[in-house]
Amino acid sequence: MFEDYLKYSNIPAGAILDRIRQKRSLSQRKLAESAGLSPQSVNNYIHNRRKMSPQVSTKLSKALNLSDKNYFIIAQQNHLDFTKNLGRRSVSTPDLSKLRPAVFWDTRFDRIDWQGNKRWVIQRVFEYGNDAEMTEITRFYGKEQTRGILAQIQSRWHAATRSANLKKHFE
Repeated sequence: MFEDYLKYSNIPAGAILDRIRQKRSLSQRKLAESAGLSPQSVNNYIHNRRKMSPQVSTKLSKALNLSDKNYFIIAQQNHLDFTKNLGRRSVSTPDLSKLRPAVFWDTRFDRIDWQGNKRWVIQRVFEYGNDAEMTEITRFYGKEQTRGILAQIQSRWHAATRSANLKKHFE
């Protein structure tokens, strides 16, 4: 039934675990109890903050009544292979020496997909960045694209800061 999930290497093992857990109508706590794990551990696996060992994969597979005890190890390896290939697809990045990793505090700076996440990057820099960072992001994405993306953001969170920075850099 859930073997099809293993075909999609772009889906992290934690997301697959969470999807199966939901389909089985189990809370994280109930799954943890069934697998003999702590609720915090299950949460960490779901959010991909920890890698699963073969022993954990076996426990979770058994608790979810999956036929393959290595189900999550396979899913984890598939996703790892996929992310390794992502690194080969594009070397186009802004000048990282001009960007502070602290602006991207909630993600790994070395794993940002600068093209795939350009809306988020532009928004983040124009909300939390300094002038040099805004200048570099504008140079990297181009004035027209940067301005267009900023104009499309509808979130009111830091809207005044974004608006002030937009005027400062484009007028």
